[in-house]
Amino acid sequence: MGLDINLKSYFKKDISYVLFNVLLVIFGISVILRLFYGPFCGIIPYWIELVPKLEIFLGGISVLLILGVLITEYILK
Repeated sequence: MGLDINLKSYFKKDISYVLFNVLLVIFGISVILRLFYGPFCGIIPYWIELVPKLEIFLGGISVLLILGVLITEYILK
């Protein structure tokens, strides 16, 4: 709970805080996908094609979230 309060103090607006938390979740999902990419390639046949496409999709969402945080913090007043 202390980390949540400390992290929230860096943002001026609540929506920026929410967007940043979503960005952290997407980053965590991307890391988990990358960690299990190698072991699951032999088990799940379509995993080789699926994970790179998901990572591109998650990367695009991450860029949009970063832009959203920057816009809500610095451009909107």
